[in-house]
Amino acid sequence: MRKAFFLVITALSLSHCGEKQVEQLKIADNAEPVGLIRIKGSETARKIITSIDEFYKKTNSAVPVEYSGGGSNLGIMSMMHGDADVIFVSRDLNNEEISYFKEKKFTIDTIAIDGLAIVVNHKNPLKNINLVQLRGIYEGKISNWKDIGGPNQPIKVYSRESTSGTYSMFKEKVLCNGNCLATHTSKTYNEDIVDGIKQDFYGIGYVGVGYTLGNELKVLGLLDSLNKNPLTPDYSTIKTGEYPLKRYIITIYDGTNEKIKNYVSCIHNKNTYKIINESGFIPYRNIQ
Repeated sequence: MRKAFFLVITALSLSHCGEKQVEQLKIADNAEPVGLIRIKGSETARKIITSIDEFYKKTNSAVPVEYSGGGSNLGIMSMMHGDADVIFVSRDLNNEEISYFKEKKFTIDTIAIDGLAIVVNHKNPLKNINLVQLRGIYEGKISNWKDIGGPNQPIKVYSRESTSGTYSMFKEKVLCNGNCLATHTSKTYNEDIVDGIKQDFYGIGYVGVGYTLGNELKVLGLLDSLNKNPLTPDYSTIKTGEYPLKRYIITIYDGTNEKIKNYVSCIHNKNTYKIINESGFIPYRNIQ
């Protein structure tokens, strides 16, 4: 039987990202790296996570990471079943989930603030919408743009899949926990909704505000109950909570695990805060 041998040199154990904890020298051709950090969850946070992972991999090659996304709901289930080491979530946790993670003594860490942007094609003349109209569209009660001041054309509804934390938030805050109409177009990723609406003059969808940056989309203002004072998601309205579709991006992990703590330390540094800002999100600790 062929045996694999490793020479492992242990360096100083440091808490800051960018300083190696373990340097591994692989001897045998069939040797595998020691350990793997499995990361799952929010697709909205993908822009943040992939940037963090790239930064982490440059300085922490001894413990590899693997990000497979899947959506917030899938991430939570994976963590509960022991199939993930770190998860990112873009919706509020329910009481059962909070109790479970607290019982496991897992760390629940808020990293960013986001706003859910309601988007249409840039050629759509509509500028604003209220939440009652939005709910009517997604329930199928409003099916033509002319009913809310737009062109005489049928509305094509884009939504996220049920495993998405973005969908869960939209379902709770816009649909009041009702169901989306059966004929909607379901998309896995924010980018899919962006691409769909860029080509669909009469489509409507919702994405994390970071996915509107640099894209030819129109972000609709959300009107208040008197159909006045339209608000769009930006740094100011999201930070103050004026924008009604504000949410938090959180990460959950076992804070007693050293390899995971070293990965998580990459999240809270100036480099990552810059990444979060550039991705269209607001770093949570920057405003505390």
